[in-house]
Amino acid sequence: MKRLATALLILFPLAAPAQETDVDPPAFVGMAASSNAFEIRSSQMATDKATDPALKDFAARMIADHEKAGADLKAAAGDIPLPAEPTAEHMAMIGLLENARGAEFDNLYKTMQVRAHAEAVGLFQTFAETGSDPDLQAFAAATLPTLEEHRAHIEEITTGQ
Repeated sequence: MKRLATALLILFPLAAPAQETDVDPPAFVGMAASSNAFEIRSSQMATDKATDPALKDFAARMIADHEKAGADLKAAAGDIPLPAEPTAEHMAMIGLLENARGAEFDNLYKTMQVRAHAEAVGLFQTFAETGSDPDLQAFAAATLPTLEEHRAHIEEITTGQ
């Protein structure tokens, strides 16, 4: 299992936390929408496939919170179109989850969730601080605390504390 998690990190390296101060609104919308779709799809799988009850509970919360975030993003985006599908990277990660079972699924889902939430917190924090679209900036600032809670929760599950 550790080999699978290592392979995942090699295939899909963790993006550096957003240090850029020039994330334009369409790029933010695209990244946020893809991340959100990944969270919902992967968590829908986890409600069925996870063997750890804590992961099933976490997944149920991810679905509810990210469905709300998706609706809020759509409202804040205004005329900026949301992508129809997640990025190729997110789709590949979903594909890995589709083929995993049992403890392998649990470990893969945890690894992906830790990475996804670290990336999302960086993106949303950067845009909340430096974004150029006031509606999207307000959305990022309002959503950030929930993403930080998700990150802390999955890290707690992952470390067993």
